[in-house]
Amino acid sequence: MMRALLATVVVIAIAPACGRVAGLDDVHAVTDAIDAGIDAAPPCTGTLATPPNEGAAHAVEPSAIAWNANPPTSGTHYPDWAAWDRTYSDAIPRGYWVHNLEHGGIVLLYNCTDCQADVDRLTAIMASTPTDDTCTAPVAHRMIVTPDPLLPAGVTFAATAWDFSYTAACVNEPELRAFIAARYGKGPEETHCSVGLYPPM
Repeated sequence: MMRALLATVVVIAIAPACGRVAGLDDVHAVTDAIDAGIDAAPPCTGTLATPPNEGAAHAVEPSAIAWNANPPTSGTHYPDWAAWDRTYSDAIPRGYWVHNLEHGGIVLLYNCTDCQADVDRLTAIMASTPTDDTCTAPVAHRMIVTPDPLLPAGVTFAATAWDFSYTAACVNEPELRAFIAARYGKGPEETHCSVGLYPPM
């Protein structure tokens, strides 16, 4: 029952310049208070970053692309984007999913082995996000879940959106949901929810 209280935390605002999701500290406080009253290890606390925008140029597939931010939150990308609303077992190259970010999408990343339960939790978070009215069935969300072996050391899970990223060492569901609620649909090209052309069918 106490755990269910976490679901009531809704965050939709962004604090300026400092790069914090408004209310993310409140999520931490609620999580800490609840965990203090039960016999369970508290979840990790994630970190929000707001890297400088790196533009939105296109590059020829599959040319190498370098980004200053890790994980990327903007910058050069391929003309095609990854197919929405899927959990991938093979890593989608960053040049594709950065294009997803430009379309207002959220990309959930993981870099771990023997962590299928956590990947399933990421998939469940994606599936339970409110249906996007700009999408056409069978696509319901501008989100994907993909491995990313290039995440920084110590980062096992991440969420990225245009100009924002969240990184953590565990799946902290309240914080991930707060990030999604705050940043979903906030890319510079918000109307592209067609299926996506990568990987080729």
